[in-house]
Amino acid sequence: MQISENFGENPNVPLIRVEQNEQGVQIVSARELHHFLASKQQFADWIKNRIEQYSFIEGQDFTIHKIMNGKN
Repeated sequence: MQISENFGENPNVPLIRVEQNEQGVQIVSARELHHFLASKQQFADWIKNRIEQYSFIEGQDFTIHKIMNGKN
């Protein structure tokens, strides 16, 4: 994902990609969000901490999609 350096200048350019699943629920990639926020933590530590901090429930607040060999 590429973020425009002028992201605040055009309201039609999204800050991060938001998609809809089959049920119409808006979803984002945690990896893309982690990258966008420029977190200095390793992704695995960052996401684990967010899940614990906000008491996210798997299957309700998030789903896990494993990536193997760069493919979903």
